[in-house]
Amino acid sequence: MVGWNRRSTGDCKRSTYDEVLPVAIWVAGEPQRSQEDLFAAVAARHLEAQAALSRSGKPWDVEDPELAARIKAEYNRLSAVDTAVRIEPLVTHLERRGVEVTTYGALPSVTARLTKRQILELAQRDDVGMIYLIEERGQEETDVAIPTDLVPVVWDRGFDGSGVTIAILEDGNIDPNVTCLDISDTRNSPQGVQGHNTRVASVAACDHATYRGVAPGATLLDAGFDSTGWPGMASQEEGVAALRWAVESPHTAPVVNISYVWETDNDLHWTDRAFDYWARREFAFIAQAAGNTGGSLGSPAKGWNVFAVGGTDDHNTVEWGDDTIASFSAYINPAGGDREKPEIVAPATNITAISSGNSPVTESGTSYAAPQVAGLAALLIDRDSTLSAWPEASRAIIMASATHNIVGPTGIPTGQELRDGAGAINAAFADDIAQNRNTSATDPCEESCWWGSGTSGVPEGDYLYRYFNADAGQYIRVAISWWSRADSPGNNYSFDRLDTDLNLGVQYYNGSWWEWVSGAWSASWDNNYELVEFVAPETGEYRIAIHKAHVYNNETSNFVGIALLKLYRVYLPAVMRNYP
Repeated sequence: MVGWNRRSTGDCKRSTYDEVLPVAIWVAGEPQRSQEDLFAAVAARHLEAQAALSRSGKPWDVEDPELAARIKAEYNRLSAVDTAVRIEPLVTHLERRGVEVTTYGALPSVTARLTKRQILELAQRDDVGMIYLIEERGQEETDVAIPTDLVPVVWDRGFDGSGVTIAILEDGNIDPNVTCLDISDTRNSPQGVQGHNTRVASVAACDHATYRGVAPGATLLDAGFDSTGWPGMASQEEGVAALRWAVESPHTAPVVNISYVWETDNDLHWTDRAFDYWARREFAFIAQAAGNTGGSLGSPAKGWNVFAVGGTDDHNTVEWGDDTIASFSAYINPAGGDREKPEIVAPATNITAISSGNSPVTESGTSYAAPQVAGLAALLIDRDSTLSAWPEASRAIIMASATHNIVGPTGIPTGQELRDGAGAINAAFADDIAQNRNTSATDPCEESCWWGSGTSGVPEGDYLYRYFNADAGQYIRVAISWWSRADSPGNNYSFDRLDTDLNLGVQYYNGSWWEWVSGAWSASWDNNYELVEFVAPETGEYRIAIHKAHVYNNETSNFVGIALLKLYRVYLPAVMRNYP
């Protein structure tokens, strides 16, 4: 990343001070109202929102999807108003100097074309937190559609993504004449219809008789990029603008897929930070292709709140035993910590999808692994609509249920370069978890289940507990997921950071006290998820212990999704493939 904060201007890479460069500016300054204040303001206008806020901490955590959309739209409006106040002095300053400025609603960041001289002058302003160069163009992460691990099991249970919207962010537009796709709205791109994004959309949500997508009942938003003048290489501003179009009112897509990347290195860039911000601000589930470099991930896949998806090679067999990581799948972790990327993998080689003109095309690449995961998120929301308000829980569910290990450890030990994250997706086990939401802080789960909880009531250094019963010999996986903070206050505007650090462990009650389960402890200091797995040593009551290790910069509000998978024996891959 090339960037400047207001205390260090860094190095200029070109020779003249008058050459114009595209930049993104993260605007310093405190939000007008905290997220808790915005939630309270929204809840004051809706009785149902007040009840939801008291129950779970989220005002749109209601069962009626239309009401949830109205409540969230009001939250969007108030957020955008507050951001407009924050960025107004900088925008006015630039516009008075003849600079055209692009704003992004509730995102406290703007983009512009500035000379180096202007950049250096701007870096001295107190309301400039960070300046990013955004001159690199993006590229499609081409090549394959996705086999759907155990997805037909979920279809047979009556869930196909109906009533759920998936936004497809891509260069150009989806072919509207492809008969297997249901497109509700389109952000028109001058690039016109493109085969790549049509195939990506098909993998997510095509209801073709032969080449069905993962969520064939889902509706699509076509959030096209404009890459005019740079065919197949859209600007970063276009990617962020398309995401805003998809997740803000009136669309408020709960699931987003992006099979397109920018900077392929080990650093976080403006797109990572902007996507992290929108994911948390709008509570959106964002599936992102990890990239086809065979090494470093592309942005925004390096963002904390973006669910990066790597690719596997199934070698054209239905058995799991011969599956390997696709040679092109990116996996090198971002610099500066022990953060593990990608979070998950899905098959990505030699898969057939419907392309433009209604023709089937076979290709390979992480472009098609990502919409498999986006489609699975839609299936989970179809199973329980309240998951549209809990993307943290959807991420945890998909990771906890990813029992198909491809390479290396089956879990996620700290400080390793894993290529398969939590494993390859298992839709049947994910659905097992999603169908049982536990809203109690004390009543134990008897089966696989999930919880969603705020963390504000847990003091630093203390624990959040959730309970379940297990039989001796049962295989247990527990995953948690929460949010990074792209807009950290004070003097930390150059950071997209993990201001809340949670650790995960499991204890069992031995009849006299709570005892830690051997090996069931995960303490990464730079992931916004944790995963543990073990075989239950005793029959009885267990508790999930989430340790609030640290809170930085007075972060008062965060939310954690918790997912529990219980199996009555450790299934071999071939057995799990045929899970009833």
